[in-house]
Amino acid sequence: MLMASDLDLSISFWSISATRISQVVWLPFLFIPISAVSYVGLPPNRSNEASALINLMRNLGGSVGVSFVSNMLVVRTQFHHERLAEHITAYNGFGWNTPLAPIDALVQAQASIMSYLDIFWLLGVVAIVVAPVILLLPRVPKGAVAAH
Repeated sequence: MLMASDLDLSISFWSISATRISQVVWLPFLFIPISAVSYVGLPPNRSNEASALINLMRNLGGSVGVSFVSNMLVVRTQFHHERLAEHITAYNGFGWNTPLAPIDALVQAQASIMSYLDIFWLLGVVAIVVAPVILLLPRVPKGAVAAH
């Protein structure tokens, strides 16, 4: 996420692909240990209920995360649009007769990318802050078989 917080509007396909690949490569290192630790110490006859609760929490967490990011995207876009628009004058490259629609489209594009960069940065910082929680997870005993 921190790598994605340096993007700009002139980014190439390969740069965005490399950023996305670097995000996706690490997903198995997140989801496989979480799934393994979720069943530690659980009796085999309770694995169905545990699986249902784990999937419920994963879906609920994903929904809350998407809602939070969508809300932050709107709020930050409005914030950046206001900050950028207050600096648009006839004296900084736009003449008196310049139509407002192209100027607004330019400001909106810049505000949008700035809000995405803010969110990527925030998510990257949250990931770094939450990473030490890994040390609190219980250890899977050697030779233990997954309950599901």
